Amino acid sequence: GKFVRRNALALGSASAVLLALLAGLAAATLGMLEAQRQFERAEARQQALEQVSGFQQRMLADIDARAMGTGIIEVMREQLADAPADGDAVDPALFEAIAARANPADLAREVIDRHMLERARETIEADFADQPLLQADLYDAVFRVYDGIGLHPPQIGVAQRMLELRRAGLAAGHIDVLQARRHLGDALFRNTDYEAARGALQSLLADLESRPRAAQDETSLELLLGTRDSLAQTLVELGEREAAIETARRNLEAAARYDVLDDEQYLGLHGSVGYVLARSGQLPEALEHFRRQAEGLRELLPEGDPDLAGPLSNLGAALAATGQLEEALDISREVLAIYERAYGRRHPSTLRVMVNIGNMLSHLDRVDEAIAMYEAHNAASREINGPDHPNTLRGMLNLASAMIRVGRPGDGLETVRDVAERRRETLGPEHLDTLTAQELHANALIDLDRHAEALPIIEPVHRLRLDMLGPDHPQTAAAAWWLGRARLGTGDAAGAIEPLRAAVDSNAERHGPEHSATITMAMHLFDALRRTGDEQAAETVRAEYLAALESADPETLDDERRRLREEWLGIRGE
Repeated sequence: GKFVRRNALALGSASAVLLALLAGLAAATLGMLEAQRQFERAEARQQALEQVSGFQQRMLADIDARAMGTGIIEVMREQLADAPADGDAVDPALFEAIAARANPADLAREVIDRHMLERARETIEADFADQPLLQADLYDAVFRVYDGIGLHPPQIGVAQRMLELRRAGLAAGHIDVLQARRHLGDALFRNTDYEAARGALQSLLADLESRPRAAQDETSLELLLGTRDSLAQTLVELGEREAAIETARRNLEAAARYDVLDDEQYLGLHGSVGYVLARSGQLPEALEHFRRQAEGLRELLPEGDPDLAGPLSNLGAALAATGQLEEALDISREVLAIYERAYGRRHPSTLRVMVNIGNMLSHLDRVDEAIAMYEAHNAASREINGPDHPNTLRGMLNLASAMIRVGRPGDGLETVRDVAERRRETLGPEHLDTLTAQELHANALIDLDRHAEALPIIEPVHRLRLDMLGPDHPQTAAAAWWLGRARLGTGDAAGAIEPLRAAVDSNAERHGPEHSATITMAMHLFDALRRTGDEQAAETVRAEYLAALESADPETLDDERRRLREEWLGIRGE
């Protein structure tokens, strides 16, 4: 008490200071609590935004653009059928002609972009201008949606804006900046600007590889592997095959060392190596990698999982390209079963596999089975796409070709004539699909020995393909082959020589001199040369393409080569 009385002024001042400090501390504490609440609300809002954008991204990425576009056209067709017949009614034939020209996938992508994604981009710019890094994250989600639906042109602008925002707010080596650079490189690749893509990806890869190993966490290593994978595919598109193969193989080896990818991702790199090798013409080795991916995924995924379909399709295509048609057919039937269970029989992917199976059956001379598959495909395509849709007409051409092969050229001729006329009406007389139908029309007539009728059909086809595609294109060579056949059949051996020689040279360059098609073409070229009396040139063709077949033991030949040998001996008169 005495102390307090003696020091009342000092204690009063100290108490005032203490109270002030306590009041300040309380205010500061309340401010901190309010700031914490504001931060938590902002963080929760950002998490909610990220969850919403992630949900929207997953929903949109799962959209099958082609099926959606086909559905839009089908709904329009149903509404047209239900509309009252009055003076303002749309002519169904006109609608089908317009629908046949439409690309269903592009139609759906345009609707999604115009009515959803463009508005999303505008909202991101307007509502989040004060949150640039959140803006960048939302653009990242939009970029991935564009990727999921296969709409690539807008991705470049989105990736550029994302990179600009992240560079402004983050260090150059931040993982989000590096990821945005990867997005830009991939966007350039998908839009076929391969030179720009190579520059962007090589620069990014150099920066990733120069990072100290201690600074490379799992995320940055995954980004490094993904960037190198993209670069390998870019290089092969640029024709730099050796560099592409070396890059892809190096990436596969690095992935095994780093051990940061899950099993499915690692197997995906086998698929990438297979793709680069296949694009480089090294099919046997590509087949090994495709098989490794497919068989590995069989062990990881449940039977019939839709994620198996793509790798199995690659394996089937490689098997077919290397002549292993029986196994390719089994694989393709498995893919068909997956698509039928996952998407139904009327889905575009299902229909595409049906055509592939029909083609394989046809090449295996199981033509009756091929015809049944083509007919099933055509019925489904006609139902969902309409009679004039390109996919329907393409299926009809496959059916016509099979009919001709099985000895029903009359039925095939009627079908192919119908397709040619429909394509002329819907696509125009100079469209490449129209020319293909006309070529098959000429083919059917030639198989019926109606060469004079085939000649005026195939001559303009050959001329237009020369003008549009050039002399070295495979389709030009095919037209030259049929033109030579038609001229030879009408007795114009001299006029047949030039197109037949072009066809032989082109096929030999692409498939080799011992390919069955090359041998067939060479036999007709020999016949034309001999008819004109040019025995020396005929003998040169015989020595280069036919002598080995002539001298072969028939017992050592497969059925196709044995048939060709008998045909050749017949031409020689033996």
